[in-house]
Amino acid sequence: MSGNDAEDPVVTGPAATGPAVTGPAVTGPVVTETAVTDALVVRDAQPDRPRILVLEHDPADPPLLLGDWLTEAGATLTVLRLHAGDEVPRDLSDVDAVVSMGGEMGAEDDDVAPWLPATRRLLGAAAAAGTPTLGVCLGAQLLAVATGGRVRRGADGPEIGAYLAAKRDAAESDPLFAGLPLSPDVMQFHYDVVDGLPPGAVLLLSSTGYPNQAFRVGAAAWGIQFHIEATARVLRGWGALDGDAPGGASQQGSAARTAVPRTARFGPMLDEAEELMGQVWRAFAHRFVELARDGVPGTPTGRAGPRLPLVTSEPAGPTGAGDAAGSSGAGDAAGSSGAGGAAGLSVAGHPTDPRDADGSPGATESG
Repeated sequence: MSGNDAEDPVVTGPAATGPAVTGPAVTGPVVTETAVTDALVVRDAQPDRPRILVLEHDPADPPLLLGDWLTEAGATLTVLRLHAGDEVPRDLSDVDAVVSMGGEMGAEDDDVAPWLPATRRLLGAAAAAGTPTLGVCLGAQLLAVATGGRVRRGADGPEIGAYLAAKRDAAESDPLFAGLPLSPDVMQFHYDVVDGLPPGAVLLLSSTGYPNQAFRVGAAAWGIQFHIEATARVLRGWGALDGDAPGGASQQGSAARTAVPRTARFGPMLDEAEELMGQVWRAFAHRFVELARDGVPGTPTGRAGPRLPLVTSEPAGPTGAGDAAGSSGAGDAAGSSGAGGAAGLSVAGHPTDPRDADGSPGATESG
């Protein structure tokens, strides 16, 4: 806790589950639980803060750095812990944007994660409505399936560790991806892949391994196959308990535990990548908050206005969506995420931020 008690957030457990506990600061906003949804809500007194709904599918993959970046950019986050029993909303009322996180299950493992059908319906509705939506790893796969795409186990094995992705030409006119560097650093930890994009989807990032690294469905729904929320330490923690990790070996119903290959991508390259990813993807998250606040041009709530550049060299000005084409994928590793602002939070005594564990992925129990 900081010296100013009035600014410290208080985290309370759901009304029916255990005692309240306190947690460290999340860069200013107050954190509470709502009696109606039992969802973790970061509240702020400012009424103009965009409201972002975060769907958490796995206790090992909370928003982490992505959550830090979204809140520091001015968003109010409502985190639904679906693995712990929170219910998927029936509609998008009172929501300006949606983020769907990763998880160890497959995108159609409805018997393992019974909330997935409702999640896919919500993501499909968000894409159709033009609500800014971001799917991360499993979240991207759920978005793909929800909008007519196909997800399968990767034929060439898992992608784990630090990699480069490459921008396609269509990314240059995309409202979210336009300012990214040509070959952004990413962290991978997945066995399943988006094997077929949804009809009409636009490919934004590719690679020499699996081509569908990032895509857009409609005007404002984006999926990224990789992780931007994790640090190198968190990724190695997932590797230590592979199969319990988001994107782990137990996807698609397999109970087998597969050893994570200890390649250079999982070693020094992962550490070298961290600072570079922090620069690029922090600005990307800030841009997503801007789109949540102002709307995406061409959608019912969108209005053209000055762009917030992702890099200092990008000129300001509105952009529109473009057609897929463009450059080839990238190859070798580097890159990972930078340090975020928030420390860990706890609910009912269970750590939900893997960064608090000493190299471990934090809580991995299923809800």
